[in-house]
Amino acid sequence: MKKQKKRVITLLCVGLTIGAIVWVASVAHELKSMVTDMNIDYYGDNYNSK
Repeated sequence: MKKQKKRVITLLCVGLTIGAIVWVASVAHELKSMVTDMNIDYYGDNYNSK
């Protein structure tokens, strides 16, 4: 019984870790695309004038 409980905790930790990594990755992707959009807006005139 005790071993079963430990396994559940381990699975929970692994699940949370994977969830955190996925969340961080998606947030980083959102921020990156947001910054890219801002840069395009900011430098848009410079791109067009070249």
